[in-house]
Amino acid sequence: MLRVARNLNLRWDHDRALSRLDRLGISLRQRVGALSGGQKAQLALTIALARRPELLVFDEPLASLDPLARADFMKSVREAVAEDQISAVFSTHVVAELEQVADYLIVLGHGEVLLSGTTARLTAAHGGESLEKVILSALRENAQSHSREVVG
Repeated sequence: MLRVARNLNLRWDHDRALSRLDRLGISLRQRVGALSGGQKAQLALTIALARRPELLVFDEPLASLDPLARADFMKSVREAVAEDQISAVFSTHVVAELEQVADYLIVLGHGEVLLSGTTARLTAAHGGESLEKVILSALRENAQSHSREVVG
């Protein structure tokens, strides 16, 4: 995978990829199919980071990971964003994941923006409620209005 990625990317940082995989204990001799779900996610993140991106886009990156692999992956993302000043867009249905990483939040429902703003502003505007409660409230309101539209 590293060889293919290196050949396809002009901004490839091979030393960074090797160093990161070594830190994670992922051997270069392992076949991708033999890696655990968490190791595959870390490999994918390593390949993305070795390209030295300015923006990372994640679409449900934790969906198939166990709780420990989720925590490890999120830690890696937070570290990479902080170290390299990378922006990240994170799409997920698991609200608890957002509280760990989100500075700015956009909640979509039925093709509409239901909620947007900094996480600090959104929680403050809702009396200090947790981000999860703020999001669930917006989703419930949207579901209720959408069901009234469909029925009425």
